[in-house]
This record gives sequence, structure tokens and C-alpha cells, in this order.
Amino acid sequence: MGTAHGLALADLVGENPLVTTRLVKERLGVSRPTAVRLLRQLEERRVLSEGRSGMRGQRRYLARELMAAVTEERAG
Repeated sequence: MGTAHGLALADLVGENPLVTTRLVKERLGVSRPTAVRLLRQLEERRVLSEGRSGMRGQRRYLARELMAAVTEERAG
């Protein structure tokens, strides 16, 4: 994973624990294949896991541990 894209994606996931290929593509200014590659790399590292498909079958990726931490913080 390229450092610039990796850091930008980490920031994006921190802001949005639920991300899509489209969101990564638009926010990072990368092509769709690059967005897919970046997301899959984080999935392989178990930072993200693929969630339910969104509208029109768009893949969604979820940072489950981050989402759980945020949810627990709000509940507590």
C-alpha cells in the first residue's frame, strides 16, 4: 500500500468506519481499481471486513473494531 494513499485511507476510515469503493475513489481521487485494491489490502490485514452490499450491489467495508469502540463509547 502506497504511503500517501494508505494514510489518506486510514484518515477516511477514521472519519467513516463504513466505506465504499465509490467513497474511497471520490475522496482519495483514485481510480476504481486502485480503490478496490486499497480496500482489499485493509481487508487482508483485518482492518476492514466486507459487509452487506449496498445499493446496486456496491460493496461496503466496515472497520468493525472502530465501530464497536464508537458504539460502546456512546452507550457508556
